[in-house]
Order: sequence, then C-alpha cells, then structure tokens
Amino acid sequence: MTDEVMELSCNLDDMCPEDIGFAMDVLLDAGALDVWTSPIGMKKNRPGVMLSLLCPPEEAARFAELLFRHTTTLGIRQTPHRRFLQRRTFIQAETPWGPVGVKCTDSTCKPEYEDLKAIAQREHLPISQVRQAALEGYKETQK
Repeated sequence: MTDEVMELSCNLDDMCPEDIGFAMDVLLDAGALDVWTSPIGMKKNRPGVMLSLLCPPEEAARFAELLFRHTTTLGIRQTPHRRFLQRRTFIQAETPWGPVGVKCTDSTCKPEYEDLKAIAQREHLPISQVRQAALEGYKETQK
C-alpha cells in the first residue's frame, strides 16, 4: 500500500529549545503525521535545528502557516514523498486497569504508548508492567 505525503522543513538558529518543543506539540496536535528535529550547522558556524514534519499534501499550506506562526523561520522547504505503508488494524486489549489500544501489522503488534502512559501514571505502575498486561490481553483476543 502506498500514499503521498508532503514534508515541510525549516532551519532554526535563534529559538529557545522549549519554544521548538512547543511548536512540535502544536504541529502534532494539529494533525501532523510526524514531527522531528535534526541538528544542523548553519552559516557563520552557528549550530541550529532543522524542524521537519509530514502532512497530507492538501494540508501543506495550513502547516506552513503554523510553522510561520510558531517559529522564527523566514522560509519553509516543501518536498513531496511517496511512501510505502503496512496495513494496520487496531484492537482494544483488556488489562486489569482498563483497555489499551493495540496497533497491529502483518508482522508486529504494539500497545499504544499514550494508553500505557495514562494507566501507568494513574495506577503508579511501571510502564513495562502495563505493556506486558496489554500484550497478554491482546493474546487473549486472538484465542
């Protein structure tokens, strides 16, 4: 299975690191498919950060506006990509503390981090214990 996505990226050398983290949160909350940073060297030997995101092509202008609003960038690069995807299914696995979403492909199954985190924090448990219970709950759904 394939689809098309747009990569937007910008170079930043004059932003507070916390502000970059905030911008990443805004982009993810707005529906970016992925957001990441890469360390780069810029002109005059200044260290910088490249902030990049993936989004649906029809959403590129909206995400460019968010990048301009929440960063100090003066320009944004846009690159189209065609990507290969594995088919995914989602199920709910029961644990002693409530349900956890599990994402499965043909080769792997992985409990959703945010579900694990919420339970671990609420129940004061190690996240590894919650993950193990979710995987056991998943196995029960497969019997």
